[in-house]
Parts: sequence; C-alpha cells; structure tokens
Amino acid sequence: MVRTLEQTRAAEPDAETASPDGDEPPAGVGDCPTCGRRYPDQARPVCPHCLDRGSLFARLLRYLLAYRGQVVAVTGLFVLHGALKALMPVLSGRVLFDDVLHVDGRWHGAVVPVVGLLVAVHICAALTQVASGRVGATLAARLIYDLEMDLFTSLQSLSLSFFNKKETGGLLVRVNHDSMNLQFFFVEGLPFLIVNGLVVLGVCIGLLLLSWQLALLVFIPGPVLVMALRRLFPRLRRLYTRYLRARSRLGTTVNDSLTGVRVVKAFGREEFEISRFRPINEDVRSSHWSTMRLASAAFPLLALLTQIGGLTVWAVGGWQVVGGTLTLGTLVSFIGFLALLYDPLRQMTGVVDWWSSAMSAAQRIFEIIDTQPEVADAASPVALPSMRGAVTLRGV
Repeated sequence: MVRTLEQTRAAEPDAETASPDGDEPPAGVGDCPTCGRRYPDQARPVCPHCLDRGSLFARLLRYLLAYRGQVVAVTGLFVLHGALKALMPVLSGRVLFDDVLHVDGRWHGAVVPVVGLLVAVHICAALTQVASGRVGATLAARLIYDLEMDLFTSLQSLSLSFFNKKETGGLLVRVNHDSMNLQFFFVEGLPFLIVNGLVVLGVCIGLLLLSWQLALLVFIPGPVLVMALRRLFPRLRRLYTRYLRARSRLGTTVNDSLTGVRVVKAFGREEFEISRFRPINEDVRSSHWSTMRLASAAFPLLALLTQIGGLTVWAVGGWQVVGGTLTLGTLVSFIGFLALLYDPLRQMTGVVDWWSSAMSAAQRIFEIIDTQPEVADAASPVALPSMRGAVTLRGV
C-alpha cells in the first residue's frame, strides 16, 4: 500500500501546488507568505495547505447556536441510536445463545421474549434513525438558509470592481453548488461521523468486556492501520481538493458559455469555446482518475488488514469454544461487534469526499462573506429628507 501511495505521488502533480491549467507561474508570483507554495488559483490568494479547516468547521457550527434545542434533540437521538446498535450483538449472541438456547442458561427456553426484544430494539433503532434524519435535515436546511442569506447579502453590498474581477459562473457555483455540498455534508456526512464514532467507541468497550484476549488480537493491526491512514488521508484529501477545484472551474466555464451562447453563435466562436472547455474537462478526468486510483488500491488493502484480525478472532475464539474457555454466545457477540467496527472503514472514501468538499465549499463561501467593499458606506451617513422631484418649463 505504501508503494501504491509513492507511485501515485510520483505520477501526479501535487494537488495543492499545481496551477489550474498546468502552467508554471514564475517563482515568487502568487506565493503563500506562510509556506511559500504557489496559490493553485492565481486569482484567489488562498493556500489549501495552510487552510485551517478546524476553524472553518467551528465557524459553520456557530450558525447552529440559534437552534440549540434542535441540536440537543438530534444529539440525543444520535447517542440513543448508537447505543441501540451496540446492544444488538449482545442480544443476538451472548443472551440468545448462552442464556436462552443453552440448557443451563438463566432464561432457558425464553426464545419468543428475547427474539421479541431483539425485534423491538431493531424497530427502535430504525425509528431513532428516522427521527434523527428528519430533525437533522430540518436543522441543516435552516443552517444553509442562514448561510445563503449572509452570502447573498454580502454580494449585494460589494462594489462593482469585485464583480469585474469575478466570473458570473463562479459566483453562481458558490451560491448554488457550494451550498448544496454543505447541506449534503450536514444531512449525510456529519450524522454518519457522529453515529459511527459513538458506535466504534461502544464497540471497543464491548470487545474489552467480552474478552480482552480476543480484543488484543483485533487491536494488533491497529498501529499499522493508523500509520497507513496518516499517510493516505492527507494525500487523498489533496487529490479530492484538486478534483473539486477542477469541477468548479468546469461548472464556471459551462455556465459562462451557455449564458453568452447568443454571442458565441453570432461571432462563430464555437470552436474557441470547445478548445477552452477541453483542457478543463481533461483536468477533471485526470484528477478524478488519480483519486479513484489511489482509493481503489488503498482501501481494499486496509479492509484486508482488518479482516485478518477478524479471521484471527474466528480461529482463536473457535479454539477457545472447543476447549470450553469461551462460550459460543460470547464469540457470536464478538463477531457481531467486529462487523460494527469494520463497516465504517469500508466507507472511508465517502467520508474524505464529504469532508473535503464541505470544507472547500465553506472556504469559498466565507471568502465572499469576509470581502470588504472598496466603496464603503459612511459610518454616520446623513439622513436625507423625503425628496420630491418636479420639472418647471419657463419661457417656452
């Protein structure tokens, strides 16, 4: 996997320093004063390498302060849903096999009540997921509404010189596409991170309580997995950032071309527009190919690494069950916990995509909100009385 990372790094230009159209600007022109790297977009003095995504995320969360009640409600639903998911392997494994089906079990023969309890837990988990999804979607819609209002209000207050330097398509992308990326992150990405983070925490505690010996076997690949993720995530995030930047330029180009299609047709500029579109589309293709190449090679290897731990648990746990030192129900519960632990790892590609697109969108939106107009209103403007216009003709 490390070789795959190095091959991809050598094959592709650095996503944070490559210029949008592949040209090499002169040294010292458009360089970040902090790290000395070139700005990816020479028209925007923003360095992705030095961008503080934690501050961006905290600034987004400040929009939720006006909806504290809903935030508390959705957080409680997330915690309840995670607890119910962590309870399922215990009921379907240790309780069912050791306490109900076993002859010496505490509730031997009580199959119907335990299965009914298991069904009730599944139903409650589904209901909490539906409720948290509805509340979270409402909360995300209100947050995006407030953000778009601030963005549009800022656009209305800016001077004409700002719009002379910006393409109309790029501004439309920020208002529409970037807002949708943020809404998708708050509706799908953030709940996924919170719920699965709570589930992973509960699963780790459950594994240690069930059998700390087997839990150590699960955690053995942990250091290797952490080292691989530390090398993978920064590289994958840079590739996603480059892909999102290319998609934004593509949308801007298409929007500008279609908006002025009458001018293009009138002056016969179709071939020029096609030649302008081709390299941008090629950049989208190459950046997407680089991202998928790395993700498709790395994440299956990571999944194999985690599955080795699961297979080891099956082998050692099965040997302990045969030897009588571990019950079958405990082993079944342990395997159920492993499924909850490994499932989020299979969706890590989506998590990186959600986070990168959301933080890039937030940065572009806040860049406009923070822009100060060149012609600002006076601090203490003079209030004019109501004026009445009139035209007087004399000597006509």
